Amino acid sequence: MYEAVQYCKHCGAGLALEDLRQPNCKFCKTVFPHHAQAAQHAQVASQMMGQMMQQQAAAQDQWRGAFGVGPMPPGPYQMGMAQMGATQAKAMSGLVIAVVVISLLVVVVMIGAVALFFVSV
Repeated sequence: MYEAVQYCKHCGAGLALEDLRQPNCKFCKTVFPHHAQAAQHAQVASQMMGQMMQQQAAAQDQWRGAFGVGPMPPGPYQMGMAQMGATQAKAMSGLVIAVVVISLLVVVVMIGAVALFFVSV
């Protein structure tokens, strides 16, 4: 059995290293402070990254406007993820339709070439 390396600050249970890798205490189900802090840091980092991307896009749009070029299309931090997914799905459906149509045309041409070969022989 594993030796206790730390104790739960809420219930006092002895926790092994494997227990500390879990997000919460297996006895009282209290979230460990290091997991809660890591989740909070991830959220703050995501917000900061979003703000930095928006500032960068605004600066690029100003420069692009000075040279008579239109603004950049919105990125993932400027539009909602649901809208981004819908935009990508629409683009993907157009691509799939184009691939299917081209594939059908290739098959028809191949069948015609094979038929012409056997008719001429």
